[in-house]
Amino acid sequence: MFAVSACATLPNSDALSDRQTTLPNGLNVVVVDDHDVDDDAEHVALRLVVHSGFLHEADSERNLLHFIEHMAFNQLQGSRAQQIQSALDLEIGRHSNATVDFDRTLYSLDYHENSVEGVDQGIELLSIWARGLDFDPAEVEREKGVLREEWRLREMPEQRGHLQYLSEVLADSPHGERLQTPNPNIESVDAAQLAAFYQKHYYPENVTLVISGRLDKGAALASVEKHFGQWPASGKARKKYTPVTPRRPQFGVYPDERQINSSIEYLYEVPTISQMSQEGLAAMHQCRFVSYLINEAISENIFATNGALLESNSHCAITRGYPHFGIGFDAAAGREIEAAEFVYGRVNRISQEGFNANQFDHLRNRWRDSIEWVDSAQNYAHQAVRHAIAGEPVFSYTAFAEQYIEWLDALEIADAQALLAGYLKATPVVEVFVSDAVSLPSQPAFFDASAALASTAGKTVDYKTHPWALDVTPGSIVREEKLGKIKRFWLSNGMEVRFVKTGGDRFDFNLNGVGGFNRLSAAQKPVARLALQAMQASGLRNLDGRQLELWVEQNQISFYPQYGYLNRGLFGDAPVDRIEDAFDLIHVALTEARVLPEVWQYFQQVNRDQITQFTQHPLFGWNQMIERAVQANDPALAHIPLDTLARITAEDIEVVYRQEFAGAQNYVLNVSGNLSERRLKKALEASIASLPVNFTAAEPSNAPRISTTGKLVSQGSGEKETSLIRYYSLPRSAVDRYPLWQLQGFAAELSKTLFEQVRERDSLVYAIGGEISDASLWHEDYVLAIATTCDSNKVDEVVASIDRALAVFAQNPPAQSVLDKGIDERVEARKDMVKDSPTIVQFLAQADLYDLELADVLDPARDVESYTTARLATLAQAFVDSTQKLSLVLLP
Repeated sequence: MFAVSACATLPNSDALSDRQTTLPNGLNVVVVDDHDVDDDAEHVALRLVVHSGFLHEADSERNLLHFIEHMAFNQLQGSRAQQIQSALDLEIGRHSNATVDFDRTLYSLDYHENSVEGVDQGIELLSIWARGLDFDPAEVEREKGVLREEWRLREMPEQRGHLQYLSEVLADSPHGERLQTPNPNIESVDAAQLAAFYQKHYYPENVTLVISGRLDKGAALASVEKHFGQWPASGKARKKYTPVTPRRPQFGVYPDERQINSSIEYLYEVPTISQMSQEGLAAMHQCRFVSYLINEAISENIFATNGALLESNSHCAITRGYPHFGIGFDAAAGREIEAAEFVYGRVNRISQEGFNANQFDHLRNRWRDSIEWVDSAQNYAHQAVRHAIAGEPVFSYTAFAEQYIEWLDALEIADAQALLAGYLKATPVVEVFVSDAVSLPSQPAFFDASAALASTAGKTVDYKTHPWALDVTPGSIVREEKLGKIKRFWLSNGMEVRFVKTGGDRFDFNLNGVGGFNRLSAAQKPVARLALQAMQASGLRNLDGRQLELWVEQNQISFYPQYGYLNRGLFGDAPVDRIEDAFDLIHVALTEARVLPEVWQYFQQVNRDQITQFTQHPLFGWNQMIERAVQANDPALAHIPLDTLARITAEDIEVVYRQEFAGAQNYVLNVSGNLSERRLKKALEASIASLPVNFTAAEPSNAPRISTTGKLVSQGSGEKETSLIRYYSLPRSAVDRYPLWQLQGFAAELSKTLFEQVRERDSLVYAIGGEISDASLWHEDYVLAIATTCDSNKVDEVVASIDRALAVFAQNPPAQSVLDKGIDERVEARKDMVKDSPTIVQFLAQADLYDLELADVLDPARDVESYTTARLATLAQAFVDSTQKLSLVLLP
């Protein structure tokens, strides 16, 4: 059992008295240096806590602390701060960041350089932010543009609804009062006012410095003394910390005229318990584990709600504010009760019948493998910050790790089921963020409707016999070879099988065929888009869709058909001892699928309703514009017209299935797991090798090309933000081949330049980033897409700034040392990925789509030598010179 009583008492620290130091000027320093970080020994986590937050600002000073935090990161160009940033390879937003809360401003640095010099440089950078900022008037004026764009992003309906909610639950506290104070007019703030406000709140007695990592404590304290020791004391006291206990209305509706979908939260109160104790830590992990399971269980069945339920986000919070177990979900406007009934019915069935064994085991194994997070520099820094702010003790996670593994190993489905049942005994607090246009029922009616399905237990099906008995002539393996770690088999029906042996008690499979929607005619594409959903709901052989789902769950098999633009097939996983059942199921799915007339009639009605709603949506024009310009009105990517839907029959779907999905086709079966080669071969010959030969020679067509240049503008949904996507299209024949991961690296490096140029220099946006297309065999172009939001009146200015930034990157690409460090990180990450069975089968399948040599797929150092500054600059210049440039603009 996952029981707290099974563990001995674990030690807490004595308020860090042996780890904290106070300098003569009043600066508090906490050094956590005695933990053993085996997997990440060089990681350093530095935190600068300024004990001033929103509660310490006067009404006329609202958000000036946030303004200062922006200036700290903005003041890098040509400075000592910039030199340190370059030396430590710090990327704003990834390795360095800052936040302002009610009671504190927190600066964070996370990087890999725990040498004496590396730690000293990080401490020096924090000292510049704490005591060395200057406020150049031109820089202050420029940064106002970034702040305006950040506040513009906060004007999303979800943010406004959340503010309504916070204002209500914090109404009786200083925190609630602060939320009601409007933002100041930052246009009236000048550099002198900002400098005076900086001096008012940034003084040594009001600052705590946290240093965490496997490092030289004496040297770190000497660095603190060197960089902070000469900071004169102010004689002022530290700003007051004000804890808050929120109140919880039982039922709250928070409408917004621009809210499109509804967001609903059910919060079940759990006992308050300190996380910084043995019992509290156990309770936190138990709650999180159950919430993960619930979220997966709801998410995998979202398709069954036919658009009522859009997304789920179960969660838990044990120690902060209002301890609760939460079940959250997004629902289509006007279908809130329908979505709530589904969620409640699903959760209720799980509480009575138990969780899916496959998901349970997979999650437990995943958590067991990730235990190292509890013993990291970042985690200790986080705990030390909480100690510095609110006096919470720091718990010894290292002492907990071994017993945590024991708890996971002993945990059973019945334990998780009992925990869930205990959480659900409480009466939930319900929060609904909804559009003004939606009329919700009253509080009692909402609870009654949600509880109606919850009171009915789900249907249980117990199959004593195997439903997939095959009456076929076994096939054979006609050839085999070994290619590094990959063993290859060719079957008598022409299929290829690739196998990589790994550990564990499960195996993963990915049956992949090159060519998907791009193999079909224009008339077939809408049919195929509806095929998988209708066939899955119809079930297989004598099992309907619901019975099939229950059988798969009971046998711990995951089984998902896939039909994409570029490929098609099946993927999933199963216990090693169920390989015969899983392969038999694949055989049945590829030979006996059908569409029941009543199921297709139901799906036609559902799709008719959804299409009608979609065409009436304010964003429909924006979607049509993208379909025309970027997707070339391809029927596989565009919305399905109602008249086309009306002409599709169940027989049409079955024809596409028989021609393009059933049988051996041109599939390659990729398998990875702890299987004996003898058993794998036997299972292949009994089922997969007996699939009938069925391959049409239809050549896949290329993916759509961007067909328009210039600027296309669409009216949006009434939002305040303007969305902008800037496309650059480049024929692949114009440059040498760039492997997939190099394209991703190019986009990551370019995004840094976009941030520096468009945001920091020109102050036109708050966030910006670039992505480049995967460029499979069936993409004729490399397509670079740069997305942001901006002021409606500055679209052309932003586009010009983006173009300049791309040109800057082409002329001044990142140094090779920067790329080499990125290569090292990618190689190490890939080494970890190719140990994971699901990732291995995914990589094996990618070889056929992305023109990769099979021998290189599992090689972490693949194509490293060609990842150079010159190659990235060449690609950037080719995009600069491209004549195929398009801006898509979505206005409010």
